[in-house]
Amino acid sequence: RLLFLITFSFFFLCLCVCVCASEQQVYMYFRGSGKAAEMKREAA
Repeated sequence: RLLFLITFSFFFLCLCVCVCASEQQVYMYFRGSGKAAEMKREAA
């Protein structure tokens, strides 16, 4: 039971980190650096 709790808390922590990282990427994308990348992708 303790092992399950440790595994679950570790998984939850990893999930939070992943969500925070993806939100930061989206925020940086909308800040304007993403617009240049978008144009590059369309041109490619």
